[in-house]
This record gives sequence, structure tokens and C-alpha cells, in this order.
Amino acid sequence: MIQHHAESWRNNMTNLIKKIAFIATLSLTVITPSLQATEIHVWDKKPIEIRLEVGKERLVHFSDNVMLEAPQEVVDKVQVYSAAGTLYLKPKQQLGKTRAWAVLNSGEKIFLDIFAVRPKDEELDDIKIIHSDEMAQTKEVFGLSTPVATGVTVQQLVQYASIDLYGVQRLVPQLPVVESEVTGELDFTVLFGGGSAAMFDVKPLKQYRTANYTLTALLITNRTQWPQQVIYTDVFPAHIAVSSQHIDVGPVNSITESTTLYMVTDRPLRENSVFAVTTAELMGESEGDS
Repeated sequence: MIQHHAESWRNNMTNLIKKIAFIATLSLTVITPSLQATEIHVWDKKPIEIRLEVGKERLVHFSDNVMLEAPQEVVDKVQVYSAAGTLYLKPKQQLGKTRAWAVLNSGEKIFLDIFAVRPKDEELDDIKIIHSDEMAQTKEVFGLSTPVATGVTVQQLVQYASIDLYGVQRLVPQLPVVESEVTGELDFTVLFGGGSAAMFDVKPLKQYRTANYTLTALLITNRTQWPQQVIYTDVFPAHIAVSSQHIDVGPVNSITESTTLYMVTDRPLRENSVFAVTTAELMGESEGDS
């Protein structure tokens, strides 16, 4: 019986790794392995999201002197200072995602999507924004190695999380992975779209973070009376890769109604304005003030 279960688990693991679906992203975030981490974003003409927390100052570094041009809403709600190629941003209240422009000394504009949420009990990492031709020098300065060559791969990270949640603990690979609870309020309303919209309840289980990736394990539960399939293309494209423990889930209230979705991103979900609770909180506070 034990041998049968072991063989079944190995087969499931093999199928799981084969099912990993990759969706390419044009931006790159690297977390440096230091006590005060730095998020490195490559400017590729796509707006870069800057997550702020009320009452906390976050530093955004550039390779040139910089000033911020922003709508009045940002000016009213965020304290902004600029010095020696660094923006010092400190929000006074919550802010929905708003477009601003970092204007370099050369005249180049870098688009920033700034948003601010309630403060959490964690330090905010500095952000460094570079051009693609600065990657080699940046890696040398920060002591970074090429993720594909030496870092934990997406496949290894998914396998690690799957064994940690469903396998034997002594079989969990010895990899540089930091495990933690998923902190902060998250909104999964738009996680599933297309034919999968409103089909699943979503609950965060655990977070796994490496130097290059963050994997969030999400428990998804079928809301309907019929069996459903986990369709990766219906998952909101805010990830690097997505996979699931099972491809099919049973109807609601059955023993197979749930499975785990493994969502790999370049940074924690709370850093993404798609999942951060901002608009709903703003509306709630506005109603409370009136």
C-alpha cells in the first residue's frame, strides 16, 4: 500500500511539473540577498508599479538626477522629495493606482503607476530602476548572478511548494527558499476571468520566496454544483508561471472540491495593484467620512 501511494505521488509530481504554464513578462525584479533588499526594475517602456504604505517612506533610485511630475491627486496625498538621483516618497493617505512620470536629467520620462495602501508590519525595500543595458553593471554591484544559471528555477520552486504542502517533509529539497504566511489583505476578484470567472473561492495558504521569484500557494474551491477544470489561460496574466496540484476539481461540498494553485510572480502579490486592496478601502473610508 505504501509503495502504491509513493508511486502515485511520484506520478502526480511528474505531471505537475509538466503542466507548469509560462507567460513571459517584460519587466524584471531582482531581490538582492542582503539585509536591506533592493528591488531592481528594468525600464522597458512599460509603466512600473510603485507600491507605497501610508506613513512609510520608500526610496526609488535612478541612474541620473530625477524629478517627479504627477497629477494633483498624487501631489496632495504623497510627500515627494528628490535628491541625487533618488525619489523619496511618503504617502499621507491611501491612493488608488495613479500614473506619474519620473523625469531624468536627460529629459527622458519613465512612467510610474503609484498606489498606496494601509501600512503593514514589514519594512519596504528600496527600488532601483535601470535600463536593460545597465543590467551587467548592476549585477556586479549588487553581487547578483544570472537567475537561470544558478538561482532556484520556477520548476524547482513549484516542486518545493508541492512537497512542502502535500509530501513528506524530509523530502523537501534543500533550497534557499524563505517560507512565510501571506500577509496583508488581498483581493482575488479578478484572479479568474473568461469561462472561469466567479467559479472559485480563493484563499491564500503560504508564500515561498527566493532571490528571484515569489510563489504564492492559493487554495481554490469550486463554487458550482458541477466538476470544473483549472484553466491556466483564465488566470489573470500578472504572473510568470502558474500551475496547480490537480487539473480537475469536483463539485462543491465534495471531497475533491478544492485544489492548490501555485502562482509564481516576480514579487509578493501585495506589491501588485491588481491584488492589493486599495479601491475598496478608499470607497469604504470615503463613505465612513461622509
